[in-house]
Amino acid sequence: LENVTLDTLVKKKLAEQEEAAAAKARAKTKAEWEKKPFLEIAGSLTTRTDVENIDESLHTLETVATQLQEIVKRHRREAAQRRFENSDSEGNDDAAANNKSEGKSSAGGPPGASEGPLQQATKVFFEALIDAEEATTKKQRVEAEIRNPTEQKKRQKQEEFRAQLEVLKEADIICVQMISAGSGLLARLNAFQAILVDEVAQATELATIVPIVNQGCKHLVLAGDHCQLPPTVQSSEAQQRGLTVSLYTRLVDNDIEPIFLDTQFRSHPKLAEFSAEVFYNKRLKSGIDGSIRPPVRGISWPRS
Repeated sequence: LENVTLDTLVKKKLAEQEEAAAAKARAKTKAEWEKKPFLEIAGSLTTRTDVENIDESLHTLETVATQLQEIVKRHRREAAQRRFENSDSEGNDDAAANNKSEGKSSAGGPPGASEGPLQQATKVFFEALIDAEEATTKKQRVEAEIRNPTEQKKRQKQEEFRAQLEVLKEADIICVQMISAGSGLLARLNAFQAILVDEVAQATELATIVPIVNQGCKHLVLAGDHCQLPPTVQSSEAQQRGLTVSLYTRLVDNDIEPIFLDTQFRSHPKLAEFSAEVFYNKRLKSGIDGSIRPPVRGISWPRS
């Protein structure tokens, strides 16, 4: 499983949303401009004075216009050549049809091999136009943020909150502190399939209840050891009122039998002997040999 923080995922999500929004805006702009006549589009771009890269856009427009002029000239020459070749055999009706075809060629280009260069030139033109639109939109957004920074911060927080919510909805596993599980963000999610509380015997009962009550789940797993350290409670009054009792301890005291993991693999067997005898009624076993945990050099210990 990939272990990443919520902030990292939120930044990635916001970047993806911004990229998707930009792509959608480009597609929408292109679709709108493609419906307009070429001369209207050209006139619109040439009159743009609020675009930072207007010089570059105009240069691109001039290049595209030159390409289009060459394509139209070539189409006219080809149409004239076809009329000349077919005039003797096809008569006036075919000549009229060729004239009609010539008119179509001048507007958008004939089908076939000649369609490729025209489409390519038009694509370059639209890219220049969309770049100009994006530059204008970006400039307007920056100016709006400068005029109203409070509104910008509010909008940014809303976007981050929505991104956090989307990230959490897509996650299979969420790791969080128990008190943080009571945040409004997690409250917007559906009930979990399962909640696992680790080191639950060292957490106060109130803290453990937060994710259970606030979120809800179908399966609850409490992992801990009530024979080790209890919850840390600094208030003497809270200690007297029983807040040092963990939920795990309370369940065990009420005859809820826990599943006991009877084999330890961490400590030297000699170290585990005391705990096994005093706290676990000799039920705790060691799963490693003493040779795997050699004594510290210079000290003759442990002694049998």
